[in-house]
Amino acid sequence: MAGRTGSTSRGRAARCRPRARCCDARDPSAAGFGGDRRGETPGPHLNQIGFRPDTAKRAIVAQDGAPLPWELLDEKGRTVAQGNATVFGPDAASGDTVQQIDFGTFRTPGTYRLKVDGRTGHAFTIAADVYRPLSRASLNFFYQQRAGVAIDARFAGGSQWARAAGHTHEVVTCFKGLDQAGTDWPGCPYTLDVTGGWYDAGDQGKYVVNGGIALWMLQNLYEVDAASPPSPMAAPHCPRRGTALTTCSMRRVSKCASCWQCRYPTARP
Repeated sequence: MAGRTGSTSRGRAARCRPRARCCDARDPSAAGFGGDRRGETPGPHLNQIGFRPDTAKRAIVAQDGAPLPWELLDEKGRTVAQGNATVFGPDAASGDTVQQIDFGTFRTPGTYRLKVDGRTGHAFTIAADVYRPLSRASLNFFYQQRAGVAIDARFAGGSQWARAAGHTHEVVTCFKGLDQAGTDWPGCPYTLDVTGGWYDAGDQGKYVVNGGIALWMLQNLYEVDAASPPSPMAAPHCPRRGTALTTCSMRRVSKCASCWQCRYPTARP
């Protein structure tokens, strides 16, 4: 259990199955589209960023009854595709009865809105480069999750994400005693300096396995595209620390000064 710090409580991540509550948090104006549960809208819910022309394109609506008619509207309000939803039925994860809209055969780039049963949702994009910003955003996420260092607004994307350094010196040992399941853990005769690394989630816990996976992902990202590393794209949004390894550059693993997952990959001395 060494290497695990901070709160151990954590929410269960919702899996994005075909359901009504998962896929569009940007649409509070659709609250009147059936149902009256506060903060939960029946749709149409779809990818918040948009779609590539050559990928699947689906939307979900929380509505029972007969299949709902839908239209895909361009920026001028013209109908460019239409059809009827497919009744998916009860979704155990959300508690809703949902219908699925599939407009994957439409591939023309542009900005569109989905109109379902007379109600129109928010605009979304179909474009080959629609996911391009994700490479920078995903690397910047690693910066925002850093533990033991201050997060600078210049790199985090705004003052709302900036914060002072937390957990600047953490030395832990193995858990000893009874856990919630009644297991009696014996502890261990050593301690580890687990300062740095990344918080696993909003609860500020740090986990060897999760940190190791994250580290491998970054190393693999560099290795599979070594001729064109991702660091130049991320550099304006992720500070470097000399030539040592940071979450923007994967060149020198042995000098990973801010990553205890590098120093203790198995959480043992």
